[in-house]
Amino acid sequence: MIRKQLISLCLNFNNVYEDYPFNERQSSLLWTTIRHKENKKIFALIFERNNTLYINLGFIQDWRF
Repeated sequence: MIRKQLISLCLNFNNVYEDYPFNERQSSLLWTTIRHKENKKIFALIFERNNTLYINLGFIQDWRF
C-alpha cells in the first residue's frame, strides 16, 4: 500500500480531514495527520521511514473486537 492509498482509506471515515500540521520536515519525515472535523483531534498519524510506511491509529476505549 502506498501513502496516497492509506490516506484515501482513512478519509473514508465520516467527518475527518487530511492535515499537515508539521510544516517543516522533522528528521526527514513527512507527517500526515487525519483529524476529526468536529473536535480536530488526531485520528491517524502517517509517516514513512526507511521505505516503510507507518500509521498510528487512535481508538475508542469502549470498542470491542
